Amino acid sequence: MDSPNLTMAPSSGTNFITGSSAMAGMGDLTKTGGGTTELQIAAQFNLVKIQDGTLLLGGNDLLTGTPNVRMEGGGAVLATGGYNESVGTLTMTANSIIDVGSSAGSVLNFVDSSGIVWSSGILTITNWSGIHTVGGGIDRVYFGTTSSGLIQSQVDKIKFINPYNLPPGTYDAIILGTGEVVPYVPVPEPSTMAGMAALAGLGGYRERRRLSRLWGSLRNLVNK
Repeated sequence: MDSPNLTMAPSSGTNFITGSSAMAGMGDLTKTGGGTTELQIAAQFNLVKIQDGTLLLGGNDLLTGTPNVRMEGGGAVLATGGYNESVGTLTMTANSIIDVGSSAGSVLNFVDSSGIVWSSGILTITNWSGIHTVGGGIDRVYFGTTSSGLIQSQVDKIKFINPYNLPPGTYDAIILGTGEVVPYVPVPEPSTMAGMAALAGLGGYRERRRLSRLWGSLRNLVNK
């Protein structure tokens, strides 16, 4: 008997995958339509395909069996809802979004996806509140467990939008030795830092000279 597939296609608003017990032995979950589907029970799928709209996680570790994820449409959003989840590889064929939520933090684990072709599109990560450069913050997105979990051309397709504790904007990504992807924040070159220090020193020197002249003028007025 073939495993049953499930397609959720809300055109707007939110519908739900729910029930009184876990869903086991399922085939593929396909999300279409511009609305949101919220997963509220544990479910075992072979593959999760997001073609349009948002697939929202409503709890921790609901996608049992680490299904692979395919983000196939220009409006595809995987939203963690602030929960933790572990899945298989990620395939991307169009602009896609991972929304890690805005609550207490979430950890999203993909397995090593370096052998998967990301044929086109940009993967945007939003609502990220981790720690740039070193990782290990409350929000984390992993690809495998080493820096080889993605190849460089895949890393180049990942962008962070307005990450917490950084000036608003779009940031490139790097992958750390733990497999975590974080925003890349370049460190000024030593020559640039030296130049900035020299300018600061020059400014301080000029200000000291100005104050010295001012006090000299005041003393002259008092002594007259």
